[in-house]
Amino acid sequence: MTDSVGRTESKVETFRALHRRKAPGDPLVLPGPWDAASARVCVEAGFPALATPSAAVAAGLGYEDGDTPADEMFAAVARIARAVDVPVSADIEGGYGIAPGELVERLLETGAVGCNLEDSEGGVLKDPGAHADWLAEVRRAAADRLFVNARIDTFIRAPGDTDPKQAAEQAIVRAAAYVAAGADCVYP
Repeated sequence: MTDSVGRTESKVETFRALHRRKAPGDPLVLPGPWDAASARVCVEAGFPALATPSAAVAAGLGYEDGDTPADEMFAAVARIARAVDVPVSADIEGGYGIAPGELVERLLETGAVGCNLEDSEGGVLKDPGAHADWLAEVRRAAADRLFVNARIDTFIRAPGDTDPKQAAEQAIVRAAAYVAAGADCVYP
């Protein structure tokens, strides 16, 4: 095992511990750097980990959110992860249509220790069962090498006439399915 792999494993363990150590009322706050310079500023401000936001990275690269080519997003995440010594999680939208095994390997190559995966595509919610199955494949490919964070889009992607209570109920059902599939964390 090389030093760089050891450091990555240590960073994913650190990232998991940050999620689990928080007391109620003391949330883990992860700032969203869009490039190497903003990542360094966040670390200098004292943040113990970072989470790249796809919208900000896209804007920094000259794209609308959701339109960034996968290769450019992975390259941007790699520059951010390389610029800092803290764990970095990457918002990789819905995975860019990349097979789970390849997706995990490409993420690990960037130096990221975690990822956010959305349950919508093209502004439409994905079938929760199919998405849970896909997350399970990502988890199998990642094993313990990657922190998998499943984003639940019911509040931003449900039809405009959806009752907020119904959206919340759908979010809970989706969250349970995604955790059962192996997601380390879920969030709406």
